[in-house]
Amino acid sequence: MEEDTFYIAKYTDFVKVGNEYYLPRPTGWMQGLARHLWFEKLVGVKPTIASPRLWGNLIKENNVQRLTETSKGAHEITREQNNSETKEE
Repeated sequence: MEEDTFYIAKYTDFVKVGNEYYLPRPTGWMQGLARHLWFEKLVGVKPTIASPRLWGNLIKENNVQRLTETSKGAHEITREQNNSETKEE
């Protein structure tokens, strides 16, 4: 009998300011390209890659949200932290 289990396959943190979506700078360009395309496919908007300095300012002033996709293909956006709880990575 098969279990009806799933796991988190992918996730990324982001900040939404107005109509703009910001992602933190990735560690590599291939990873960044894959994440950019994945985010755009699920959310339907092109995100902006934030420099480390910009990302630090964004997370101090805005809520950090998380886009999560499960192994079954379901996805959701959750609010991870508010600006008083957020720490720079």
